[in-house]
Amino acid sequence: MSPTSPSAALASPWTKDGTYIIESTRKAHACCKSCDATIDVGRLRVGVVYQHRSGFVCINWHHVECYPALTEIPLQCLEGFGDLDVSHQKVLQSYHLAEQEPHYLVKARTTKLSSARLKRLETTGVHTAHLVTMDVQMDDRGSGSHEEKFRVYNDALVHAATCQESKCEAHNGRCHKVKASIDHFVRCYGPRRKVSPIERCVCEMCSKIWGLLCFHAKTCQTPPGHQCGVSQCDYLRDKIARKRENDRRELQEAKAKIQVKFEEWPVERRIAQVEADRQQVLQLIADIRAGKARQRQLLHAQQQQPMMSMS
Repeated sequence: MSPTSPSAALASPWTKDGTYIIESTRKAHACCKSCDATIDVGRLRVGVVYQHRSGFVCINWHHVECYPALTEIPLQCLEGFGDLDVSHQKVLQSYHLAEQEPHYLVKARTTKLSSARLKRLETTGVHTAHLVTMDVQMDDRGSGSHEEKFRVYNDALVHAATCQESKCEAHNGRCHKVKASIDHFVRCYGPRRKVSPIERCVCEMCSKIWGLLCFHAKTCQTPPGHQCGVSQCDYLRDKIARKRENDRRELQEAKAKIQVKFEEWPVERRIAQVEADRQQVLQLIADIRAGKARQRQLLHAQQQQPMMSMS
């Protein structure tokens, strides 16, 4: 049954209007209904099929990262999933891994395991946001500022960079939380980093740990030219440095342009130009008045000529 037929559009249980289509964009002519940006060629897009009240079957296209509800749809219910290449299939699977909790983690949270089984589970399992919560904004109770909470977790992040314990309880257990969150970031965002910008990441856990990594890079005390042990720090510091250098160069170029304009138009030249413009306007007004005076004289002469002929 074709996904674009009215019967197929109304048969899917995953949306009240229609079914879902997933594909790699072949022509950059459609716009994302969520962000209004053009969906570039090669980008993954999800189409929501629905039947218009006029009877026509229509499709609303979205960027994959702009459609958070995609994580609630089983992959087997996405039309065209089997036709995607392996890399794009892994991208979609990573979205679901970021949201779904494996059964063994549910059991680990609800039952008391032996230390040997728990250690084996920790070394082979996947830490998820359901198992380890590193909420930078709301985890600490108190009236501390948002920046102060970042600093608290930044201390734990620096400690975790050199910590070798599997489940370290340093910094009130934040060391273990930070290491698990970085592990989640690598597993969740790593496979889709080339096709999904981090700014549009639908995984809340990845967005939080990325924010912490950016905060650390901005406040890192490692001297320039030396490597920092924190994940992604060297990359982010280099990116921040290049951004500052570009901003500094653009500011210098803008100042230089202003200086050149000022040198081309000094005060004396501006005054002379204003005076020349004023004289030009005065001359134009005088010409207009002289023209009107000639018109009145000509009209008066034309009126006098018939009177002289009659006499």
